[in-house]
Amino acid sequence: MNVTEAIVMLIEAELKQLSVKDDQFAVMGYLNMGVLELHKRFPIWKETATITMVEGTTRYKLDGIDANVTIDLSDHDVLFIEEVLDDEDEPMSLNDDKDSLGAMTPKPHILDIPVPVLTGDIKVGYRASPKFMTLETDIIPIPPQFYEALFNYVGYRGHGSVKGDIKSENNTHYMRFEKSCNLIDMKGLRSPDSLHSHKFIDRGFV
Repeated sequence: MNVTEAIVMLIEAELKQLSVKDDQFAVMGYLNMGVLELHKRFPIWKETATITMVEGTTRYKLDGIDANVTIDLSDHDVLFIEEVLDDEDEPMSLNDDKDSLGAMTPKPHILDIPVPVLTGDIKVGYRASPKFMTLETDIIPIPPQFYEALFNYVGYRGHGSVKGDIKSENNTHYMRFEKSCNLIDMKGLRSPDSLHSHKFIDRGFV
């Protein structure tokens, strides 16, 4: 489904009674925020980066600029780091204050290695979110089982732009969004087999 198809469906349903349905840029913004929210909640997209360790360097950034990090951010952004493998492909502890040899993430896209490995590479598994859609022909970057939740989220944002009262229609749409997300979890619809996922060959990052 592309942006135009999604907007047509929203105009006839969740946004039917709202004037915002005629503002395509606003609706696209709601769609983008909904897609982002779903990627934050569910492991829809996982990616990996490789860090080439440098003597004396303890901080590495997954920003596409750090010369010591191999990462392709052409079609996505980093949400947060999930797992790290050392230069011997062994899992490292992450954000464990009790482990002085573990890795830390002071910011979602930054990795600190307090005791740096002087040679070899380490691998980083991270949660990703797609770049925002900007064209009518852009494909909605989520699997079909997430469409209902996305449309409920757009309904919530659309009605919220008219009236912020907690008893208003926007709150109803938010509850529908939460229900849709819960059903996805309950029915196992977020199975890795149906999601866009890049995993390490040797070890997990499931």
